[in-house]
Amino acid sequence: MTLFNRKCTVDEIENDGDSFYGTTLDTLSEMADLVPYGWRELFADLIKQLRASDQPHFAHIGFIPFTVKEGYMVVKTTEYQPVLFGILRKFRKRIGHTCRECGLPGTQRVVGLNEMPLCPGCYGKRRLRTDLKKLLLDIESAVFKKKGVYVETDIPARAMLTIPDIAWTTLIDPGSKSSLRCITLESLHHEFPRLKSLKEMLDKDLCGYSSLDFSSSLVEEHE
Repeated sequence: MTLFNRKCTVDEIENDGDSFYGTTLDTLSEMADLVPYGWRELFADLIKQLRASDQPHFAHIGFIPFTVKEGYMVVKTTEYQPVLFGILRKFRKRIGHTCRECGLPGTQRVVGLNEMPLCPGCYGKRRLRTDLKKLLLDIESAVFKKKGVYVETDIPARAMLTIPDIAWTTLIDPGSKSSLRCITLESLHHEFPRLKSLKEMLDKDLCGYSSLDFSSSLVEEHE
């Protein structure tokens, strides 16, 4: 029997012994490993609700394999049914406010060309990874080789926070008494292996959620 994208006939249901609803719901539940980590608990709850809502007159209705696109996860049925539609609508609303990386409360944030719900911590990791990637490329390229000293505004904001204070030199303008922190290309080259290692840790961590943590100042100060 074809499980998706069409109604099941009464004869097929009786011959198989299982309803189209139950069979396709089982198939849907087996896709749990494909659900983003932060949404897996909500997905498990969805499956429980759908099983509890099974009715004899739902037997011909099936579930279509979900898709995850642009920060949203969409589960559909083969035809409209008010009760099921309400359950799936609430599920979409819940994941829209849940970080897809860790499961904490999240808000919609732009990541690359997509928008997805992320908590401040996971969003901070993604932003930090982006800034580190840019800084590493700049250090290796001719962009930073044109001069030997760089001010704070030359360094991506979050990447700047990962460079220790000892690597910076503070210059003071005698007239205005204002100060400006600078760093040499030599110091940046010295920091390069550590920055690259940190970026690789973030690459690995963001492939799937783990417990990698950063201080609140690194994650939240520059939101």
